[in-house]
Amino acid sequence: MKKISHKIIYGIFSLTAVAGLTYLGTYYYYKDEIEFGRQNSQLLEVIDNIDENFYLDTDKEQMTYDMISGAVNGLDDKYTYYRAMNESAERDVNYSITLKSSGFQIDKDKTRNILVTEVEKNSQAEKMGLKAGDLITDIDGQNVIETGYYNIISELMGKDYTKMNLKIMRDSESFEIEFVRRNIMERYSDVDYRMIDDNTLYYRFNIFDDSSVSNFRSAVNENPDTENVIFDLRQNGGGLTTETIKFFDLFADSGNQVKEVYSKSGKEEIYETSDGIEYSFNIVLLVSGETYSSGEIFPLLFQDTGLGTVIGTQTAGKGVFQLKYMLDDFTSLYLVGGYYYVNDCPNYHNIGITPDIVIPMDNSLIGTDDDIQLKKAVEFLEK
Repeated sequence: MKKISHKIIYGIFSLTAVAGLTYLGTYYYYKDEIEFGRQNSQLLEVIDNIDENFYLDTDKEQMTYDMISGAVNGLDDKYTYYRAMNESAERDVNYSITLKSSGFQIDKDKTRNILVTEVEKNSQAEKMGLKAGDLITDIDGQNVIETGYYNIISELMGKDYTKMNLKIMRDSESFEIEFVRRNIMERYSDVDYRMIDDNTLYYRFNIFDDSSVSNFRSAVNENPDTENVIFDLRQNGGGLTTETIKFFDLFADSGNQVKEVYSKSGKEEIYETSDGIEYSFNIVLLVSGETYSSGEIFPLLFQDTGLGTVIGTQTAGKGVFQLKYMLDDFTSLYLVGGYYYVNDCPNYHNIGITPDIVIPMDNSLIGTDDDIQLKKAVEFLEK
């Protein structure tokens, strides 16, 4: 959007009142901005008063971000949000192949250093000595506070097996680590699988992405005696609709679909299963209130077709899809565009998916000896 203040707009009107042709040309060029100025004169007046009279200096760029955030937050939709440039930069680093492969995540600490928030078990980060709660104060001799958190965090990324020197603060003690980056995941950190008896494969994954199908095939190839599968989706946040239907297509014939319906235009995007069934396992799917979006579509497809049994508690109920817009200044707008529909099932937004077998359980018990939902899944498959 071309930036133009209401003072310039008022000046344009004064000048063009004298020169009619110039007025018409300028009006049509700046028509959107002029209409914005007319409709938002009160907002522009407030900004002018802040500029001229507020007793402290203001960060105009941050003010712009805050105004956009205010407009988006006013929609009162938790799945529609705006990310300022700094927030996008941090997300890009955390979602980079380097940090995902190396097995750690970061956030900005109140001291303005880099806080290590998570370290995956058996990951490169754990092997190199990082722990959750560590503060990274220097990267290759550059001080984080002096350089600026958002200016330096990209230095954590890099090519596979390249090194960086990290200065770490832990429990008031400072030391250095020569950290070797990883860019290839031997096993994805959001995937965990194991045989829990002679023929039952337990398979947990937290996102649907372009590796989901290949990861599952690898797990089955490693465990050729698999007859039963327990999919643990209790902390699955969703992911790509295309990959969700591809994953389900391993177990189903043609005739099943997931449809995205755009609310304003009525446009539809349809994703369908194809002919042929690759696996014929007995399947149970574990779900919880932290199962979202594609994590709900997947069990609903099994439930609707009778190809699997769903166990757990009511899912989160995110039955809408988001559209991502990259703005001119590299900030991001995530806007809900419409609803998901699975086969002929009603949309489940703000409702969730009701399991076939409801077993209330606190998610903190997942993976413990008191995981009664997993125990129920095993018991069900043994019948």
